Amino acid sequence: MNYQYEEANLSPEEITEIYRNMEAKGLSHIYCQACSEEMKPEQARKSSTGLIMCRPCYMCNDTEATQDEIDQALEEDFPGYLASFNQT
Repeated sequence: MNYQYEEANLSPEEITEIYRNMEAKGLSHIYCQACSEEMKPEQARKSSTGLIMCRPCYMCNDTEATQDEIDQALEEDFPGYLASFNQT
């Protein structure tokens, strides 16, 4: 994995704060601010603009990732997401 992806991880303090806010609001997950996909705070990345994004959106918007790398991240983080587009 590219170091840039790791650097964008939220800090343990940020994750703790998000969980505290989630608990106060009765939430079980957060949403990517780019695609609105549900995720756990540990899956989130902070973009160069400060948005909280899922790893695939972060890779698409803030890195030089290839489409294959982005597709792999989608399948790892959201199993079955890509297959849902191939249904007839």
